[in-house]
Amino acid sequence: MSADSQKKFPKWLTPIGLLLFGVVAGFFLRGIFPHHARTIPQHQEIREGGYSYINPLVACESSEDAEENTQLKAMKGKLEKAIEDQIKRKWTTDAAVYFRLLNSGRWISIKSNDTFSPGSLLKVPVMIAVLKEEERRPSFAGDKIIFRAPTPLGAEPNYKPSKKLEAGESYTIDDLLYRMIVYSDNDAMYLLMATLDKKFYEDLVNELNREFSVPPPQSGDYMTVEEYAAFFRVLFNATYLSKEMSEKALGLLVKTEFNEGLNGGVPSRIPIAHKFGERVYGRNNEAKQLHDCGIVYYPDHPYLLCVMTTGTSFEYLDDGIREISQIVYEGVDRTTWRPAQRLY
Repeated sequence: MSADSQKKFPKWLTPIGLLLFGVVAGFFLRGIFPHHARTIPQHQEIREGGYSYINPLVACESSEDAEENTQLKAMKGKLEKAIEDQIKRKWTTDAAVYFRLLNSGRWISIKSNDTFSPGSLLKVPVMIAVLKEEERRPSFAGDKIIFRAPTPLGAEPNYKPSKKLEAGESYTIDDLLYRMIVYSDNDAMYLLMATLDKKFYEDLVNELNREFSVPPPQSGDYMTVEEYAAFFRVLFNATYLSKEMSEKALGLLVKTEFNEGLNGGVPSRIPIAHKFGERVYGRNNEAKQLHDCGIVYYPDHPYLLCVMTTGTSFEYLDDGIREISQIVYEGVDRTTWRPAQRLY
């Protein structure tokens, strides 16, 4: 992209990108998880559809009542007790958890109907959209954009990026992608959003709507922990992006700088591909939300853990996420290498 082709921020993007976020967030959520209002069998295959002679498999899903998932009942009980204790200690006012053993498909969910504002978690679907464009046009990664000035935000983030874009400098799409994920840089995100054509999004939505069947989050800015976990399942299973691009995405997420959440409950030697998100709201920004979601690459038994929390202090919220992460890790560490059927 030449300097002559630099565009002003498109009018179709709102200042905080909620419209785009809502569109992108709806991409992969339809059918990855059963909607709570639907009754489904204990096991089902989710297939892509849209073809005359083939019906590609997207995922195999089981209900939480399936026998293999009831084997996680003890872990679920420990997590529910931990959340109750955190609420009593006033660390949180609400917390939701989704856990899945990725090689076996066993999973549990706590407060799966509660919705949260994902904040910077939605940089992951923006990344997926950018990488999809790179699949279509490999030269896209090397296109350059000039950074003019920061985008005004309603509130300064509590967890600030360690590196920021410099006004007047040019950055490649690939560099912006790195900064958006690794440093959680909002300006990098807005520049990437501005490069993607509105029709591209509409076509992408139409394509994915043929595959999935759960409606997008309400108001485009709220989702459940199960709905958000779908993004990481899409990447781990390489069911939307190519294998190469899925690997690239998770490779960036492993480098995420945020260490105050899931990382705190897992030994440093174990990689975690994850993304955090924060949000403040209320008349005096008195209410906070902090989330961390990702894949913990426990040897031979990787698992997906998503934690979404609400409270009044980021310091206590990240403590709560660490505690939940530690409970899950210790449960997996004590059992997955054994031939035993049960956790704990």
